[in-house]
Amino acid sequence: LQADDLRLAAVPAGSAVAPLGSVELLTGRVLTTAVVAGEPVTAARVAGPESLGAQVRTLGTALTAVPVRLADTGAAALLRPGDHVDLWASATEGVTRIGGGAERVARDVVVVAVPRSAREGGLLGGGDPAAAAGGLVVLAVPPVDVPGLSRAVALSRLTVTVLPAPS
Repeated sequence: LQADDLRLAAVPAGSAVAPLGSVELLTGRVLTTAVVAGEPVTAARVAGPESLGAQVRTLGTALTAVPVRLADTGAAALLRPGDHVDLWASATEGVTRIGGGAERVARDVVVVAVPRSAREGGLLGGGDPAAAAGGLVVLAVPPVDVPGLSRAVALSRLTVTVLPAPS
């Protein structure tokens, strides 16, 4: 969040929304849920950049946060924290993959964060609030998958398939 994304509003006495008191307390933090323009943003709806590891730990102690850049920024903009996805890699120009086609490099991993681009007009202001920052998403993956995933990030075009919500 940036200061331009926020405006301070009075909260009625006795309201269930606890006032934070200043825009500065939210500046630099990341939304953990979707928010529409004009909706109150409370401390429970944001995480500080320093807490990415804490977010991953809530999913399980044996997971690692891995940032990946999807080839299609529109696909990244559709994702939300908590989504379960499969990550697919396909050969880039000049790289040949045995058998061609796409290879699944991560199965049923959780989206931890989808950073938003400040250049797109902010989260609550003008522009496209759903535009992801260059297709960047952060996934929680088992450590055993990190070497293969890192190789795919460096050598491939990446995309995701969104899985049904766990029941």
